[in-house]
Amino acid sequence: MKNRFLKLITVLALLITSPFSFGQNPGDTTVVQTLNFNSVVRDTQIVFPTFNSNEVERIWMKYTMRCKDGLVSPGVPGQTNKGCGEWDYSCNTYITDSTRLDSVKATIDEYIVYPYASSDDNYSTTPTYNVYSNEHYDVQITATANETNAVVTTGGTQNSSTLSHTNRGGRSFVMLTAAQLTTAGLTIGDIDALSLFSNGSTNSLNHLSIRLKEITVTDLNDAPYTDLINGTEVYHGDLTLTNGQNKIPFFQPFNWTGGNLLVEIVSSSNNNSTPIALSATDIGAAQSLTNNENQFVQFFPGNYISVPGYLGVTGNADRTIEAWIKTEGTEVDVMSWGESLPGKRFTVKVNQDGRPKLEVHNGSVTGNFVVNDGEWHHIAISMSGISLSGTKFYVDGALVNNIDVNNIVVNTGAFNEVEISRGDWNNYFNGGMDDIRIWNAELSAATIQNFMHSRVDANHPDYANLQLNYVFDGTTNMIDDLSPNNNDGEIKGGTVFGKRSSSEHKFDFSKSSIIPDITLHQADYTLNITNTQEKDSIMKENYVVAENVLDPTNGTYSSDIVTSYLNYYPKAHTTYDINGTLIGDNIDANAFLLSNSVIDYFYRSPSSLEILSLVTPYGVNLDLGMEGVAWYFDVTDFYPILQGNRGLKMTRGGQWQEDIDIQFLFVHGTPTREVLDMRQIWRVDMVNHTNINANKHYEPRTVDLDPATQVAKITSAITGHGQEGEFIPRQHTLQVNNGQQNFQWQVWMDCGENPIYPQGGTWIYDRAGWCPGMPTQIEEWDVTNFINNDQIDVDYNVLGATGDSRYIVSHQITSYGATNFSTDARIVNVQAPNDQISFGRTNPMCSDPLITVQNSGSSNITSLTIEYSINGGTVESFDWTGNLAFLEEAEITLPSTSALWTGVVQGAGNRFKAKITSVNGAADEYALNNTYTSKFTSTDIVAPRFILEIKTNNMANQNQYRIEDADGNIIMERTSLANATTYNDTMALTIGCYRFVIEDTGGNGIDFWANNEGTGTMRFKSMTGGQIKRLEGDFGASYIYEFSVTEDLSVKNQTMYDPTINISPIPSSDLINVEVKGNQDGTYAIFNAQGQSMKTGTIKDLKENSTISISNWDAAVYFIHFNTNEKTTVQKFIKN
Repeated sequence: MKNRFLKLITVLALLITSPFSFGQNPGDTTVVQTLNFNSVVRDTQIVFPTFNSNEVERIWMKYTMRCKDGLVSPGVPGQTNKGCGEWDYSCNTYITDSTRLDSVKATIDEYIVYPYASSDDNYSTTPTYNVYSNEHYDVQITATANETNAVVTTGGTQNSSTLSHTNRGGRSFVMLTAAQLTTAGLTIGDIDALSLFSNGSTNSLNHLSIRLKEITVTDLNDAPYTDLINGTEVYHGDLTLTNGQNKIPFFQPFNWTGGNLLVEIVSSSNNNSTPIALSATDIGAAQSLTNNENQFVQFFPGNYISVPGYLGVTGNADRTIEAWIKTEGTEVDVMSWGESLPGKRFTVKVNQDGRPKLEVHNGSVTGNFVVNDGEWHHIAISMSGISLSGTKFYVDGALVNNIDVNNIVVNTGAFNEVEISRGDWNNYFNGGMDDIRIWNAELSAATIQNFMHSRVDANHPDYANLQLNYVFDGTTNMIDDLSPNNNDGEIKGGTVFGKRSSSEHKFDFSKSSIIPDITLHQADYTLNITNTQEKDSIMKENYVVAENVLDPTNGTYSSDIVTSYLNYYPKAHTTYDINGTLIGDNIDANAFLLSNSVIDYFYRSPSSLEILSLVTPYGVNLDLGMEGVAWYFDVTDFYPILQGNRGLKMTRGGQWQEDIDIQFLFVHGTPTREVLDMRQIWRVDMVNHTNINANKHYEPRTVDLDPATQVAKITSAITGHGQEGEFIPRQHTLQVNNGQQNFQWQVWMDCGENPIYPQGGTWIYDRAGWCPGMPTQIEEWDVTNFINNDQIDVDYNVLGATGDSRYIVSHQITSYGATNFSTDARIVNVQAPNDQISFGRTNPMCSDPLITVQNSGSSNITSLTIEYSINGGTVESFDWTGNLAFLEEAEITLPSTSALWTGVVQGAGNRFKAKITSVNGAADEYALNNTYTSKFTSTDIVAPRFILEIKTNNMANQNQYRIEDADGNIIMERTSLANATTYNDTMALTIGCYRFVIEDTGGNGIDFWANNEGTGTMRFKSMTGGQIKRLEGDFGASYIYEFSVTEDLSVKNQTMYDPTINISPIPSSDLINVEVKGNQDGTYAIFNAQGQSMKTGTIKDLKENSTISISNWDAAVYFIHFNTNEKTTVQKFIKN
């Protein structure tokens, strides 16, 4: 008799004829199918039926696991995740109930500054500037002679955006072809001035610079940016426009030699908020580039862009991604999509060294160029085919070398939508980003270089392959996609935009065929040039400051924190001389010290109740079959949760290691007691032990209970992780009502008897609360006596933990109503015979059946009558006596005769049925839970004569083995085994059921890959040496193999093997006992160390009288020689 502390329960016999069965009568079952082997999601919504609390006797969760597509993962690089996943991962299942809330204690700074805080926490509320000294030229024409005017375009009806600069300035390019210039009348020689024509604008442009150069391209569609810049400066000064013509004389002429002419116009600011309108003409060719928006998106930890409905470029299709980035971050994601399985994730990031990196889950490649220097860089990553080795990285248009290639087949999954920033592991980007592009083609190096500075339009050679393009011109969190695909995005977690100043206007140019009306002047001017050094103020980049306020009233569903975003600036204006040398800082009048504080609050989320904690098995060479293996979990306590629309989610890393099928089976009838309520006490998290014991997580809490609660129970499921957390047992405590009760238990599981074996990794190592491929250790505590005013106080801690000790902790509290029956017994499970994986260590079997019963009524049970049969054959009966209190369980061995087993058919498909026919000498009040039918496979049939061959490994002292009959009588046994030795024992058995048992005190079997103990083998051989059955040597702590003998030898059971001897006690002063097993005869002799014979006899004598007197012998070491026809065995003992 024992209290139940493990929640792993097997299913009752249910008559289910289809995947969806909706029964309503007592004894019927309603089946809810959720995930199946073909599901492409692990986070979904399920509609559960709604039943009254007195209509559901029990709820089972059938959890079936198989290796992917039923395949086996060989231990071959690149194929180790073909079937079951190679490694063990946490794979916990949660039911999300949005009508309930989880909360976690949290803190947040009142102010968070991005991308990083200033060194002294001083800021200005108004813009500050870098002030540079520049050469200014005030050029005045005092006399004109021989002037010719080359009117390139005039009288245009369009408006040009060439000078539509903002207060951050701007940069524009206008290209005039040689043909256009010649047609306009321009002659070879100096150009001395140009005229622009204002269309009503009278704005002032500060520090206007005009540069000229000759170029070879005929339009600006694919002109490299490097070909456009660094022209000859001909004008640098402040310009105030007047309506109509504005002639701008040059402080130095430009010598035109007859080529295409490029005009570059740069200003640091527009002193008016109204854009400048210039008279312009559409010339039908892309001869104008303008950059005047200069806006980019700012990312920081917590915000990102989601792209609803767009799954990115999938499979092994060609692709290129491009983006302009500015960051000082490390391990930050630029963009990501796909599925978290090997080769199926596609993530572009900046790695810990500041280099661009492509990760595809279990594979990666890095570009050898640092991009996290706080400057704007263009990155492009292109690939073609399934291999990472061909990935190309471009930084600022230049191809860079690949390093750290960890190759894997690329097959991006069509699963998670594209996210910009954040990614799969919340690695938020920290910095600015602009002009993001995704292509389903491998762009050429020339295309990347020529088009990275300007916006994409239909003239791009790969425009048909453009999947997504964001340039961030808007003001809201909704981002327009400029590709033809309408893959619009949404900024989540805070929308902040930044602006670039003129010094950074080197990309995001818009192409246009509209150019300003320009007249170029050639003349002999008399000029009055005044050269001065003027100050040019370039606005500094702002900080983004998240201001957090605790406001429970106006807070969100998930948090009491209300966040607003502010733009602050560096505290000082910084001045440089004409050579760029720092002169000094001037503190701004609006500078201030930002005083920070920490806000304590609770972060809330829809309640995710952990319905299963499990770690996946090591998958190399693991075969779970096409149908997989199934566990059945009693989840009746989740009745209040499993109603209506609920979320079902598998998470924590292992959710895609195997195929999973989950069904919920609602058995109709009267429950043992009504489940009133169930809830998580704390949100389930993985937390380091220091934060647990510091009450940063799992802090003391008061739990409100349903006023009708008759009984309350706390259920705990804890798994340890990290080197010290996983492999060191710790004591965990649950304190109730501030010390009124302190529950303490060790979180530790013995993995050597894992029913899923052998596995590919270190599956035998004992761990904190879990074993690979097994459900987590569960503990239950009755807290009914500690309820006070419908409340209970609880606090959780872990004792003695050190180092990297992390724990995934789930504590749930369940409230129950009154018990529905006085006298009720139920069969919980049949442990044997049963094919379920939970009992795989002791099945198939042919000995006495073993069942588990429970008292489900309020009165104690002292007697039971149980009937049982196989395949509808002979019914046998057993009367059990004992004493079971409410909910206590007992394992009952049911004695069997040969008649019980006569109906067994060879192979699978057999049925064992057990039924409780009376309780305490009377009928059971509730009979629907009295019967259990298990499916089972018959044992192997072995010939009566065979050879048991055991080859030991190099730690044979850890092993002993035996064959025993169904009653436990030992037929043969070997102990004191020698290393690397083969034992062949000939068996001759009569009809019956037998059990071969081998035990390993080291818990690592005789053939474990990681222990350097050598390789042992086990097998049954025929009398001619042929193999009958090979037995698994990688078995952990023990191995049981039951088999049947069905042919009659008409002789007693006998074994033909060398005798095994056990001498005790050692040392001894008067008597030794020599226990001999085995039927081979022989002699023995005892010698002292000098070789003198002390005593002789036969082995038969020792079997009849095993005691030898040594009281008169000298204190010394003695040796016993056992002699048979095959060999002599020597053992020693000590006389003291």
